[in-house]
Amino acid sequence: MSSQELTKKLHSALESEKKTNDLTDIPEDLYRNVTDHIQSINNNDINNLQTIEEMVNSKEREILSNLSQILLRTRLAKAITDQNNINANLLTNEEKYVLEPLINASKRNVKLLKAINDGSLSFLNGLDNHDVNQYQAVKFLEDSPSAVGIDSRTYGPFKQGDVAILPTDNAKLLIQQEKVEELNMEL
Repeated sequence: MSSQELTKKLHSALESEKKTNDLTDIPEDLYRNVTDHIQSINNNDINNLQTIEEMVNSKEREILSNLSQILLRTRLAKAITDQNNINANLLTNEEKYVLEPLINASKRNVKLLKAINDGSLSFLNGLDNHDVNQYQAVKFLEDSPSAVGIDSRTYGPFKQGDVAILPTDNAKLLIQQEKVEELNMEL
């Protein structure tokens, strides 16, 4: 798909999102198509643009990236604001990936506040033994095939340089094998 076609699709999707408070239906593979196109025109050194083609490619990446970010933020904001009435079928896999931990955090917040309000000290004491940081952000140092994590979810495949959030136990093993490096992020 050409840069012009992708730009038109992103712009159209963004305009549709802005016209309503509800999520709109966007192509499931839109973010992947943008990512694939950006990869296909990727220059190694964006600080050393010498040819017109390199400059055009750099601007294309910037435009596609910015439109994708705005679309993603717009859609996520809608989903977070109206969690109970959101049609999950209208979310892409990438959007679900971002939203799932946020929704879980919201549910945990409700449980914690309920325990505090109900005077449920046993719930709070149970948190002492709970692994609060169950996931770890990592950067892949080499290509890696997909694998099933300790949480029974499939992760990957990953390319060298990809950043991912993995179950802590899986991340620790990959760090020991020097396949990934730990990213210092609180999750």
